[in-house]
Amino acid sequence: VYCGKATRELTLDHVLPRHRGGKHTWENLVAACKTCNHRKAGRTPQEARMPLPYEPARPRVGIYYPFFQYLGTR
Repeated sequence: VYCGKATRELTLDHVLPRHRGGKHTWENLVAACKTCNHRKAGRTPQEARMPLPYEPARPRVGIYYPFFQYLGTR
């Protein structure tokens, strides 16, 4: 989310680090490349000067998502 780089090697980053009171919730997690996650370290995005392009949120996946690949389009 920080650099926009497309990679398969993503990590989860806590926007507000857990050691500073951040929760382990969807609203506090973003995907980040290893380089950005290491660069941000234990700081907030503002402190690291790495602004978020959008607010993190719970994924919008419905209950039927795992079954979509098996549904035919007739």
